[in-house]
Amino acid sequence: MAVKHPSHLSKALQKYYLQKGNRIIFQNKMTLNQLAITMWERLGFKEIDASVLSRVINGERLFTIKQLEVFCEIVKINWQESYQLKQVLLLDIYERYKLDPSFYDFDFLSKLIEKIHQLRLGGKIDLAVELTEILINAIKPKITQFSTFKQKDLWFFYYSKLMLEKYYNNSVLFSASSLNKNQQFLISETEKLSKVTQDKNFIGLNFFFKGGLFYDKGLYNKALPRVSLALKFIEEPNLKLEVLRQKSLSLANLGLMKRFQKISFPEELIANKETSLSDVLSFKTGWARAVGLFKNPKALDLLEQTEKFYVNKKINDVYRLIQIKRSQMELVRIFYPKDKNLFEKIGKEGLRLTEVYGYKRYKKIIKKLMNKVL
Repeated sequence: MAVKHPSHLSKALQKYYLQKGNRIIFQNKMTLNQLAITMWERLGFKEIDASVLSRVINGERLFTIKQLEVFCEIVKINWQESYQLKQVLLLDIYERYKLDPSFYDFDFLSKLIEKIHQLRLGGKIDLAVELTEILINAIKPKITQFSTFKQKDLWFFYYSKLMLEKYYNNSVLFSASSLNKNQQFLISETEKLSKVTQDKNFIGLNFFFKGGLFYDKGLYNKALPRVSLALKFIEEPNLKLEVLRQKSLSLANLGLMKRFQKISFPEELIANKETSLSDVLSFKTGWARAVGLFKNPKALDLLEQTEKFYVNKKINDVYRLIQIKRSQMELVRIFYPKDKNLFEKIGKEGLRLTEVYGYKRYKKIIKKLMNKVL
């Protein structure tokens, strides 16, 4: 996260270290190198090193919010000052995105939410998470005071869009065992807002978040009734496709062929001008996998067509490519169980992509599949 001039944060951090010649000593008596190593360990052996920490101190780049929290813990900065530092960092980030904390520019807000979507799918999940949290923190006060705003419906609309982005961010980052805590905020928030507003969108989101939590844990019998209810309320085409994808895969994993056959392939929804190519790709990938789980060889052609769609439409979303690789592994396992070399080749490429771009949940999914087969 490069900045072109000394940051507000770098000035605020001066309070917590002394410079003796070329050495920097922090208030916990650690040198810059010692602190960088400790932060690196706390952050899962990634994200930071001595050069990155030096650039933050010199105002040439910014911490992420997570990095700042770890920094404050190690340097033993009390919670009041930690909070103040976080506000200073947010000020730098607001300036980076040219975002006034009291902004009312809905067109700009819409572009920022689309930016989050692009960052997550394009392999920059940390930035997607960071920008999502910034916008949620900026909008939530307006939601809690919605009765004073003439534009309350628009605030609710964009707040729901941000909660959906947060849901997808969580699903990319966290394994099934860690999702519950991270998704509960979204479930409780949409439940509260659906009661306050009686808005179909929040009711649908609440059912989707509940169903999605069970779906990600592989509890398809519990996911199915909730995603089915979500479909009765959700109207936005991209989200409707995602819910249909989860319903199709839940039915397939439960082996409910007759109910699956009652689902019509959503040609009209796919042709809708508001539906993004990326979400169409996600649905087609999931649909092909669902067909394959019923041992129908048509799944192979469907997934091949989906991969061609990815290439021909020049979608180039890393996350979607990983989804394709995961589905290819599933279908090879079903239809070519003896071809271990092909399975391993696809799995290694999928694993490489998850490691390079930080898609932790899919890394675990692919590793689990490989352990089952190889």
